[in-house]
Amino acid sequence: MQHLVFISPKVRDAIFAGRKTVESRLSIRAHHPAHQVQPGDELLFKTVGGDVELYAIVEHVDHYHDLRPEDISTLHALYAETAFDIPGLDIGTYLSNKTAARH
Repeated sequence: MQHLVFISPKVRDAIFAGRKTVESRLSIRAHHPAHQVQPGDELLFKTVGGDVELYAIVEHVDHYHDLRPEDISTLHALYAETAFDIPGLDIGTYLSNKTAARH
């Protein structure tokens, strides 16, 4: 199955540079489209305001449910170097915006 993933130019650049190898989607919605992604699926990365520029095949998927605010910090620590190493990303703001995420 193919999935269209919208990303910012900063995220695109981090993927191109090899700093970002894990994609994460934190949501308050239990039925977020990211829950449908399975190993072997294709991801088409579209830069916001631009074109599809990247393609990847999903190798592994982890789903986390019923997250508590402190779990968001734990996920950040676990994936800091592979999902959140994005120059210009204010990780404090990002994490505070995601503390209500449950999935």
